Amino acid sequence: MAELERLSAITLSVDGTCTLHPGVRTAVLQSLPPESHSFWRWQALATAYRAVPWKYLEPAA
Repeated sequence: MAELERLSAITLSVDGTCTLHPGVRTAVLQSLPPESHSFWRWQALATAYRAVPWKYLEPAA
């Protein structure tokens, strides 16, 4: 993360969220074959989902 921030590929906010620089997103998408975009979107979704603690995903009992 520190390396990505140092390269200005991402921005870390005060609350701990990350934002990918739009130019980096465009460059990555252009470097991938279009048929693999869906696969990598699902990988990103799975990574983000796993980063959220279960207590925030489960309804309160």
